[in-house]
Amino acid sequence: MIQDTINPKISLASLLEAIGSLTLDEKRQLQAFLDQEIFQAEADLLDQDPTVQEEVETALQEYKAADYIPLEEVPEDVQS
Repeated sequence: MIQDTINPKISLASLLEAIGSLTLDEKRQLQAFLDQEIFQAEADLLDQDPTVQEEVETALQEYKAADYIPLEEVPEDVQS
């Protein structure tokens, strides 16, 4: 985990300037960290999206009622 900390009130311009001074390895660590943060933020947004919640609920109800076709039974020309 990253041990160094930054002031959350640092300007984006200052942050970008500081990133320019990082080593390649440090930039890769930062990239991995940001990738994970972005992934989690996007997942959180999807979890809160009413449309996604409705689709998940519909899928769960169809699954519980066995009202679905397993992927293995879907014709190949329909899958693509």
